[in-house]
Amino acid sequence: MSTGLIGARVRRTEDPRLLTGRGQYLDDVHVPGMLEGAVLRSPMPHARIVSIDTSAAEAHPGVFAVLTGEQLRGIVKTPQPVIWRMIPDQLMTNGYALAVDKVRYVGRGVVAVAAVDRATAEDALELIDVEYDELPVVASPEDALAEGAPKLFEDWPDNVSCRTTIPKGDVATAFAEADVIVEETFRFARQMGTPLETRRGRDTGSLH
Repeated sequence: MSTGLIGARVRRTEDPRLLTGRGQYLDDVHVPGMLEGAVLRSPMPHARIVSIDTSAAEAHPGVFAVLTGEQLRGIVKTPQPVIWRMIPDQLMTNGYALAVDKVRYVGRGVVAVAAVDRATAEDALELIDVEYDELPVVASPEDALAEGAPKLFEDWPDNVSCRTTIPKGDVATAFAEADVIVEETFRFARQMGTPLETRRGRDTGSLH
């Protein structure tokens, strides 16, 4: 039995609210006593954190708290596990929401500030002094897999988290009997979707 919806112009229930400017988003939510936060992120792709001076940010008017990765580790104790283990013997990159000893990509969270409003928190970020010891960088999978490549995790033998093979059919015979074999290397843009799931992202400390 047809419902009459297929092919019909159906108004979404939220349209009037959004079109008349009455939509409410997370940034519109304000409750008594609420603070807003901002995160200082690393400009370095790979570097050790030598020192962090947050004294000026802590003294800035309107700032309630300044939190570094080392302080966070003292509070949380246990690092965030990677819950998506798909391959046996896969090496895990347990970490914290803020970098503790080193940063491994541009944009890694280093210090978090909580203040009376977003503008104050962002102003405080500019008062934080972080000294980095820059480390070698690789920018491609080929370079990362090369012998002697700089390692992201010193306790790993190399930069490989895991390897696996999914066999399908008789590949050797298929190639041996093929009339034509074409070999080429293809590069594709990222294809991974990032839904707004309520679980904390690995190593980034952000909600995906």
